[in-house]
Amino acid sequence: MKINIFNFIVSLLLVVISISLLWDILLNDKNSSKIDALLNTIDKQSVVIDSIHLKNKRLQQDLVGYHTFLDSISNRIDSTNQELNLLNTKTNEKLNSIKYYSVDELERYFTERYTNRLNNND
Repeated sequence: MKINIFNFIVSLLLVVISISLLWDILLNDKNSSKIDALLNTIDKQSVVIDSIHLKNKRLQQDLVGYHTFLDSISNRIDSTNQELNLLNTKTNEKLNSIKYYSVDELERYFTERYTNRLNNND
């Protein structure tokens, strides 16, 4: 029985304290103005956060465009490198083909080559 009365008194005290705190918070002008100021600050920060989210979204879209641009440049570089490798291979083949020519064969080769070019330009 003593425990029930003690629990009742403690519960009653908690209710009275809670009501007085709520009364003080809701009806006190100082706290009300503080709450209004805090709510105003929260609203301002929400606007700033929304603005930052919008800027972040734009930056992410820009990044996608830059990645696409860089991929296209990388593909062009790869294509150019392949063309250069092919050109080097063909040049080496031509150099190797005349590497073992004798002097007479070299003279004939260049004579025919430049004679054909001169005749084609006319």
